[in-house]
Amino acid sequence: MQDNIKAIANRYFEGTITPEEEQVLFQYLKQDATHLSAFRQWEAEWQSGHFMDERTTLAFANVVNRLQQPTQTDEPAVHTRFITLRRLAAAAAVVLLMVMSGVLTYWLKPNQPVQQYALTAPMGSKTHVLLPDSSEVWLNAGSTLRYASDFNEANRNVSLEGEGYFQVKHKQDGQEFTVRTNGYDVVVKGTRFTVTAYADDPMVTTALLQGSVCINRGQEQVMMTPGQTVRLNRSTGKLTKLTGSDEQNVWTNNGADYGEITLDEFAKILSRQYDVDIDIRSAKLKTTRLSISITSAMKLEDLLQALRQVTGTKIVRHGRHVTIER
Repeated sequence: MQDNIKAIANRYFEGTITPEEEQVLFQYLKQDATHLSAFRQWEAEWQSGHFMDERTTLAFANVVNRLQQPTQTDEPAVHTRFITLRRLAAAAAVVLLMVMSGVLTYWLKPNQPVQQYALTAPMGSKTHVLLPDSSEVWLNAGSTLRYASDFNEANRNVSLEGEGYFQVKHKQDGQEFTVRTNGYDVVVKGTRFTVTAYADDPMVTTALLQGSVCINRGQEQVMMTPGQTVRLNRSTGKLTKLTGSDEQNVWTNNGADYGEITLDEFAKILSRQYDVDIDIRSAKLKTTRLSISITSAMKLEDLLQALRQVTGTKIVRHGRHVTIER
């Protein structure tokens, strides 16, 4: 049994562990304190023969956060959590190779200092995150979600840079869930909505699909109902509420419809989704408006060809670099 668990642990360090093996490993760690000691010894042995980079992430902290809480869910729910973390690790280049000597024991102690966690979906990918309160977040390409280790206890606050689709769980005690962006806060109690707040976008946008949310910006508050979209123009500071907007397309379903979008805005979306640099060499071209639908299965070359036909432009690609001009 011990040898089998050690083999599973080594696959964990290597990042090749299966969801089923993850479940076996973490059940083993929770059974006895001596198992944790053995695990740390195996980790030290593995480290001695492998290079460990400094890009250790907080996906493992997400697992530890689960271990600290009383288990109130059935086995399939636990299984889903491990699958989520594994996919997060693969999709977001989040490596579950935390240098754990002393770290796990430290996190499991009571009264530990608040830790800050950050989960990222790099360019060209999406990431699914299951938060400690069972709320779910899908991060679009080039997005980062941050929250503290006291999430679901002292507060339910997260910070978003980029784009996220949220399914927030209602709590019996009425504790609010807040998404903080670089433009405003989105305060909810249980709902489905999207928030777009990329640092290089001129707008911060929230589209409500279900429930109700309140947009807080200083002393200004805007209540939203399903089907509404609120946009903040960062340059003017003006908040605008729209009804029946196409902003409600849910890109988590591997597709999105853009009823009216500028070529410059669409180029930014393609840059994130396909991890390319797009240079539009005309100010007039940047403001050209499009109506277009895309799916995640579409190849970049097919999209570029469609743009050539729709806009009548010359589009040239060299590796990750794309230029668009008349």
